[in-house]
Amino acid sequence: MLVGLLRTIFIIIVVYYSIKLLVWLFSSGSKKKPYRHQNTGQSHNNRKEGETTIDYIPKQKKTIKDSSGEYIDFEEVDND
Repeated sequence: MLVGLLRTIFIIIVVYYSIKLLVWLFSSGSKKKPYRHQNTGQSHNNRKEGETTIDYIPKQKKTIKDSSGEYIDFEEVDND
């Protein structure tokens, strides 16, 4: 009984790692990109020193229209 249990656990582990290996092989083969040096200290772009560049522009915030929402008209009351 113990031998059957150990054999089943061994088969589950082998199948798990086999599937994991296959997924890694197929996913890494389609996403290979050439290695680039990011921080070499040299500027490959034609930028002047001190020039400001924007690499990311965030999405515009949603604006609320004046017609949306509820407006309550009120009056000030004197308690005299």
